[in-house]
Amino acid sequence: MDPSAASESDLDQTERLADGVEVVLCDVFGTVVDWRGSVVRQLETLSDLRGWELDAPDFADEWRSQYGPSMDQVVTGKVAWTSLDALHWASLQVLLEKHSITASHEDIETMVRFWHRLDAWPDAPTGIRRLKQRFIVGTMSNGNVALLTNLAKHADLDWDVILSAELAQRYKRDLDCYRYNVALLDRPMFKVMMVAAHPGELDAVSHLGMKTAFVYRPYEFGDHGQSLAPNQQVDLACAGLDELATVLGV
Repeated sequence: MDPSAASESDLDQTERLADGVEVVLCDVFGTVVDWRGSVVRQLETLSDLRGWELDAPDFADEWRSQYGPSMDQVVTGKVAWTSLDALHWASLQVLLEKHSITASHEDIETMVRFWHRLDAWPDAPTGIRRLKQRFIVGTMSNGNVALLTNLAKHADLDWDVILSAELAQRYKRDLDCYRYNVALLDRPMFKVMMVAAHPGELDAVSHLGMKTAFVYRPYEFGDHGQSLAPNQQVDLACAGLDELATVLGV
């Protein structure tokens, strides 16, 4: 086949995909913001100020490792609905005790609010603004609304709408979280594109009829990011939100 013809065909297919999408929703932690680098930097600053013996990268990784298990307690009904801020607080207290770090109530509150002050990946603010020229663009995050609002102000993320697990009182491991939040926009699932750096999430929402866009973040976990499995199908794959906007014609 003529390479130029194949390229034109690909462009036509992408344009048809863009024409069928009205809403672009983004996972936030890892996809839009650099959670690890941001938490590590803030931990190092506070640790130096308090004189704590703390390995900031290891501590950040350990704290994040409690993210899934703590939400699972809520998803399975073992724990009543609890916001992400409260889950972060509880897991942080366990870690501080494990590492024999004495922190005041104010210190713990400051550390929980590290997650409200995460820095965006460089392409994200511009990419979001470009996508807004054609689509409704918002969050689809496990973060609570206050966290996501503060984060948007800090990282210059100009969302049209903030959608959250808190609104559905179901974390994203529960597909009803997506159903509830998309229904708030009065749009069918097939008019919505989910953007994430996490293949598992995209695989799950594809079964709801949502369009899927994978964003590769090679440094989400410091020295690596998540990659698509060879047999996983997504509608689009790109290296950032700026590139996604270009692919979608804006």
